[in-house]
Amino acid sequence: MKTVSTIYHNRKQLESFIESKKIQSDKNVLIQIYTAEGKVRVSRLWELLSQSLPEAAIIGATVDATYCSAIKTSGTAVSFTVFDKVQVKSIGVSFKESVSGYEYGVEIGAQIIKPDTKAVILFGSSHTLTNRAVLKALEERFPHTVMAGGNAVPVGEKNVEFLVTNDGLIDSGVTAVSLSGDELIASVHAYSEWNTVGRSFTDFPNGKAHAGHSPPLGMG
Repeated sequence: MKTVSTIYHNRKQLESFIESKKIQSDKNVLIQIYTAEGKVRVSRLWELLSQSLPEAAIIGATVDATYCSAIKTSGTAVSFTVFDKVQVKSIGVSFKESVSGYEYGVEIGAQIIKPDTKAVILFGSSHTLTNRAVLKALEERFPHTVMAGGNAVPVGEKNVEFLVTNDGLIDSGVTAVSLSGDELIASVHAYSEWNTVGRSFTDFPNGKAHAGHSPPLGMG
């Protein structure tokens, strides 16, 4: 397993980065996008990633740029994690008033959580009460699965927020990915100092890996 990160500037730069890091579409790849930019530019980024790595799981959210100087300066950070013995599966759901947050949690779990799933990363829109209901459903039905993630943050003068999923961008909902594998070990850590988003890490001989997530974290 390895994680590499970059700031997105343009298509040529990102394609060169993917090629130089030898990120292959036939591997289990997780892509995380943290952005303070608008939907048009991020939609183009999503299209590029979907074409270059069609089998990858993609999640992302708008974030408060003040937490990361690189995002504040350049707008969007992209983190690629390539797994050897871990399977990734993602889902994106758009909220509807007729469906409760608890029901969404049940649906998400049914779609992406398996008996060997050890962790789920979720990014939600800023509907805190709905997100709590989603988490409640997941925690009740899958008590041994670690849940981590955070809420999207409105950005720009128009306070626009959105999430990134494998199917594109959504304005209100949840984007999530599960990490599954018999040899995967997941644990919860607290960290009070922010680091640059997507800090690189590699796994250790005993199969345990430790890495700090940058914003968004601390859902609910």
